[in-house]
Amino acid sequence: MYMGILKQCSNNRKGFTLIELMIVVAIIAVIAGITIPTLIRSRIHSNEASCIWNLRAVCTAQVSYHSANNTYGDFNSLVNSSPNPSTQYLDESWSEGCIKQGYVYSMPQVTNVQFVCYASPQTYGYSGNRYFRVDHTGIIRYNESQLPSGNDPVIGDPQ
Repeated sequence: MYMGILKQCSNNRKGFTLIELMIVVAIIAVIAGITIPTLIRSRIHSNEASCIWNLRAVCTAQVSYHSANNTYGDFNSLVNSSPNPSTQYLDESWSEGCIKQGYVYSMPQVTNVQFVCYASPQTYGYSGNRYFRVDHTGIIRYNESQLPSGNDPVIGDPQ
């Protein structure tokens, strides 16, 4: 009779023990600890690659604008230079201080003979780890701690 009660109790047991739940939580924590830093690094690399392509687009727009107007233009000029949207140098999303893929773009130096466009991470270490610049030479440079100068490393050059 006593064995029948024990057998009946063990057959009605449902659910998980505390140890089993703790093991599952520990496994999930280990997996998250491995994957989250990788995801953040891949987002930073993706944002930086997009930034470089965006700076190339700005440089191309500046060269085309300079060809047509014999001067370089600010973002407003590059966007609004033509009443026909199909002949704009840059689309309407560009402006001073605009944010694209985690980078903030500014063009503080524009004259008839030169321009400089900077791209800064919106949140350093989260959206990007490097600052970028392109100027009238078409060379994209970077710096890891501040806005780059004309003497900083060039994208693609081995150090």
